[in-house]
Amino acid sequence: MNELLFSTANRYFSVPEKLHILGELAEDLLTDVQAIDIYQLSPKLLRAWRKWRHQHILKKHNPRTVSKPKKS
Repeated sequence: MNELLFSTANRYFSVPEKLHILGELAEDLLTDVQAIDIYQLSPKLLRAWRKWRHQHILKKHNPRTVSKPKKS
């Protein structure tokens, strides 16, 4: 099969779409292989999304990363 058919170079995924796919993976509704096949992702892109989610979404809502207000 032509590998260009599976390229995501011209495909854009919105933030809600990325979070939906990552949610399906987190809930074990899809395996990585199934997500790669269904959504035509590369494994490298999937890893990048997970890293993005961890750095920008989870850390913003983690109480351990929120600084405490300073006492005056």
